Amino acid sequence: EKFGITKKQVIMCSAKENIYADVIIDDKPSTARTYRDTWPRAKVISIKYPYNSDEKAYHLLANDHNNTKQAWSMILEYIKDLGDPRY
Repeated sequence: EKFGITKKQVIMCSAKENIYADVIIDDKPSTARTYRDTWPRAKVISIKYPYNSDEKAYHLLANDHNNTKQAWSMILEYIKDLGDPRY
């Protein structure tokens, strides 16, 4: 368990667009675009890298690959905020 997320709550696969999720985390821009096109209501997020920093398909690009601890904290807060009724 990490950040309160268990292994049973995580799915890892290559063809992510075949599975619906409320949130998907993937750093590959083409995967982000394909997932967004397939599931427009899903949130697509990643840590920011030089190769994905200009991609518009992401709802969140957490800064940045040089400080992954901060980036994962930002991702966690974003996901927590999704469950907040104010949003």
